[in-house]
Amino acid sequence: MSRAWQPVLCEAGHPERPGAILWAGERLRVIEYGRRWEADDGLHMLVRVMDDRTLELRRHGDDWSARIVSAPPQHV
Repeated sequence: MSRAWQPVLCEAGHPERPGAILWAGERLRVIEYGRRWEADDGLHMLVRVMDDRTLELRRHGDDWSARIVSAPPQHV
């Protein structure tokens, strides 16, 4: 399971609360929003997507990136 930041596209929903994430050719619907915080490198938030992975999203300007925080066994 890679924990490196990867570029993503975010769609739908509020600009700071995406409804779905396009990542590596896969559309992942966000089903739950968690903690949010500001850091030197932008806005960060935790989200859970439809396959139960938890991702950390980072927004810096108009650019979004994501990394996996946790995943169920079938994704490890």
